[in-house]
Parts: sequence; C-alpha cells; structure tokens
Amino acid sequence: MSRNRFKSRNAPLQDRGHGTRKANTPAILIVTEGKATEPLYFNSLVDYIHIHYASDLSFHPNIDVQGKGKSTVNLVNDAIQTMAHSHKLYQQCWVVFDKDEYRDFDEAIKLAKEYDINVAWSNPSFEYWLFLHFGYDEVSRDRHEWQRKLDTVFKNTGFSPSGYEKSSDAIRRLPVTDGLLKTAVKNAEKAMAHFPRDAKASAMDPCTNVHSLIDVLNPYISDLMS
Repeated sequence: MSRNRFKSRNAPLQDRGHGTRKANTPAILIVTEGKATEPLYFNSLVDYIHIHYASDLSFHPNIDVQGKGKSTVNLVNDAIQTMAHSHKLYQQCWVVFDKDEYRDFDEAIKLAKEYDINVAWSNPSFEYWLFLHFGYDEVSRDRHEWQRKLDTVFKNTGFSPSGYEKSSDAIRRLPVTDGLLKTAVKNAEKAMAHFPRDAKASAMDPCTNVHSLIDVLNPYISDLMS
C-alpha cells in the first residue's frame, strides 16, 4: 500500500464520505509493543470510558488495543498492515513502544510519521512512564533499573504490596486511581521540557511522550485529570 493511499484511508472519518459513524465518535487503534503491561494499562482506560459513557453512545469512542509482541520498526510495519487491511475505519492509529537497546528507534518514529501514525514512545521503557505516576526523576537508568525502582515505589506507597509485576492487577488500577494519571502527565511534560525541542527521541533519556496519547483521550477521561 502506498503512503498516499494509506493516508487517505487513515484520514478523519468526516473526510471520507462514510456515514456509518458520527464524527464525534472516533475510532482509535492502539498497537503496543508489549502483550501484557501496555494492553492492561490502556484497556483499563478503555473500560473506564465504556462505563462512564455507556448511556451516551453518540459520544462513546471506539478504541481497540492490540498487544503485538513486536518492537520499533516491526511494530510500525505491523500497524501499517493492520490499518491497510482492517474493515474498521480508524480515525487515529497509535503505536506504543520503547527505546530499550533498539537501534532503529528513531527510524521507527520517522516511519510512523510518514504514514500518519502517532507514536507514544518511552526512553528507555514504559516503566518510566509508570514511575511518573508517583514522582519525578531525570536520572538515566536502564529498563531493569526502572523496574526495580517502580517495584520499590509500589511497595513503599502501599499501592501494590507485592511490588511491580507486568501482568498484575496493579497495572490495571494505576491509570484510574485518583490523581495518579494527572501526576504522570505533569511529570512527563516536565521531563520533555528538559530536552531541546529538536532533540532526537533516542537522545532523550529518560523521557516519554505517552502523555500525548493521554491528551487525545482526555475528553473522555477528564474526571481522572481534574
């Protein structure tokens, strides 16, 4: 599929000439690198939205979360194929992946932009975004160090006495616990401001722009951000 054909398919619904879905009920595809943590986290927000807008289908967004177990360029290519062959007309597509040790991190972000796919990236890992729900830290650490730090925070705050586990119920509770998501967005913005605007994402360590995806969902989760 060419870039131009893809962009036409991925255009806002109101621009496609389809009358099957109202413009104020967007369809959003979120494709994640991980199969456990990220889907648990974002599906928690999806469930929250479903519950709060169950009686208002005209404002109810249609959000699909797919955990692929792929990373960087491979994940972007998978998202491109999913969008190209899906029977559902998505207004937006987001890929969620980490820097880790992948050398094609910046390349993946560039490729996504070429196909009008949004990227919610974390450097070095999604655990940094999760940590920002509790506090701010700008010390460079690898994934395993952030996991250990997050484990300590979970235990010390009493949020999860058993600590951090990728597929635990604590991950599902995290974004919908009063005040935590708002704190994460504020801290992510602070981390982003720490680097030059023209800096490559691979050089921004630690940093994340997952809050950009949260901003898109904000009309439906405003109670969590107040």
